[in-house]
Amino acid sequence: MSLGPGDWSVADRTQPPPRNLRFPLVMDLCRVLPDIEEMLQIEADDTELPEHFVRRLAESPTPEEALTFTAYALNSHMAVWWGHDCLARISSWLPPEDADILELISDWVHRPVDPIRHRLAELAKGAAATTPAVWLAFGAAWSGGPIEPGDTTRVPAFRTPQAVNAAVLSGLARGHPRARRETLNQFVDLAIEFTRA
Repeated sequence: MSLGPGDWSVADRTQPPPRNLRFPLVMDLCRVLPDIEEMLQIEADDTELPEHFVRRLAESPTPEEALTFTAYALNSHMAVWWGHDCLARISSWLPPEDADILELISDWVHRPVDPIRHRLAELAKGAAATTPAVWLAFGAAWSGGPIEPGDTTRVPAFRTPQAVNAAVLSGLARGHPRARRETLNQFVDLAIEFTRA
């Protein structure tokens, strides 16, 4: 017999979260980051799983909220990975200079080492414009540890999701209006895959 999310006991909810997610339940994230509830027009149920919440948000009058929620629900590394996969699908909408940054982000996603993260920080800080790939580079740079060798400044935990959200939404906004809905649906499909427990 399999249990549904509403059948979980309190003990079940204290298990470690799946690797991709910051927390196993939406409400756990909302307790740590109450501002997320203000960003969304739909409230989560107490035992709702992120994957199900993404689906509900995608069917709401403001389906872009599914993307915002995903940026916050995933752990930093997975959020950048998801953001990269979204932007890779719309690379023709992005400025040419984003291609090299996206390639370096792909390298970091598959090998998350500090030298690549530091290079992404340099590229992002030196960019002439804050393009979707530059936002995503900031997301990777802020994902953990100092953003430069020898820097002791701590980056707030939710800077990465803010940057990933900006990357994905600004990328989506660059498309032709008729193409946006289909692209949004593709981004949501990716979000569901990444948030699946």
